[in-house]
Amino acid sequence: MISDSVPWRYELWRIARRLERKTRQTHWTERSSFRVEKDLMMAGYAIRRLLEARKLSDRLAAKQIPIARHQRIGPLPDVYNRHEIDVIYDLANPIKAQITLAKLCNVIVHSFVLVHSCKEIDEPYVGDDGVEVEGEYLFNGYFLSSENERGKHCYFLEASTLISLCRTIASEDVVGVDMRRDPDGVMHISRVISSTDPEWMEEIQMKSHEATRHYS
Repeated sequence: MISDSVPWRYELWRIARRLERKTRQTHWTERSSFRVEKDLMMAGYAIRRLLEARKLSDRLAAKQIPIARHQRIGPLPDVYNRHEIDVIYDLANPIKAQITLAKLCNVIVHSFVLVHSCKEIDEPYVGDDGVEVEGEYLFNGYFLSSENERGKHCYFLEASTLISLCRTIASEDVVGVDMRRDPDGVMHISRVISSTDPEWMEEIQMKSHEATRHYS
């Protein structure tokens, strides 16, 4: 159980910053691939830890994450061919979908298929010397599928979506936690409220109104 969420939130800030830099990086190496995969895994684990420890507001914990789904049209991915996503999945026809924050974390942490994606920004061309020059690509997301879902589909998670999610979680200000004991006397967290929740804003406005009326 996490007692202090601050280090985890701070790490999500750092992940968002690093991934944003990677979306502008034109020179790509094996080390670059390792880093974007590591940050994905760290983000998924950190968010899941915060969720399980009830360190996120109920509103944020229930957030639906936009994602694209690609149906399987080829062989079942295994340890030999799982990188061949263009053969296994229908990448030409993405299906817009949403998944819960908890499911996204599980797909990331338990990913069987994990391939980072790059978007072409400059097409290859033939130079004056007749030699073909490679085009330029920018990192833009991840193709993911868990062990349980690899036979059905894979997901495409945009880098911008993950970056925004990390920053949203990192900047959240939890202002209230309600606890209740169950029939066996065991204490449980029943509600977590952030400073942006409507009920909290309404409560603050009511208190402000009462204070103004009291001193008027």
